[in-house]
Amino acid sequence: MATPDPTKIIHAPGELVLTPTDLTDTVAAGGTLLGVVAEIIFRPNLLRRDLTAEEFGSEVLDIVEAGEQAVLAVLLRSFDGDAVSTVFKETSTGSGTGDTGIDYPGTLRAGTLGSARGVKLLFLPDSSDEVPAILLYNAIPLVAETAEVQLEMDSELTIPAIFHAARDGTGRVYQFKKMEDMVL
Repeated sequence: MATPDPTKIIHAPGELVLTPTDLTDTVAAGGTLLGVVAEIIFRPNLLRRDLTAEEFGSEVLDIVEAGEQAVLAVLLRSFDGDAVSTVFKETSTGSGTGDTGIDYPGTLRAGTLGSARGVKLLFLPDSSDEVPAILLYNAIPLVAETAEVQLEMDSELTIPAIFHAARDGTGRVYQFKKMEDMVL
């Protein structure tokens, strides 16, 4: 076991990047910057099934690993047009301002598959030499179910978003490691 080192405690501010193309590019990894992340939580959501034995009072004898349902939850610190059009399903560009806004329900219909809106997404930490990055190969964007966009004097306007990690065309789901070890 390693010796505890308080200097290795990680704080991970960073940015969210849509469709990264070059991990060596220090400006948004060659993709589109969606904004600065105020909060980020990555949940691998490991699935398992317990194998129990009735003859022993239903105690667990073994565990079957059943995959993952990885989710990246973020709080974006801006109402950026690229972020809004990625996270929200129905958007339009304002005729006067040219800014992106939300139009619900638009053409959205129940039963629409979210995978049609899947994007490659990268959490790019400010200190990519020290902090691991997260790359989702086919991230399905959603507004958090319990989303609250606060419009108050003492609160930032943020976009609460969730990205479900799904397999891409080659079967890849995600990477969670330092940038220099990643492969697009």
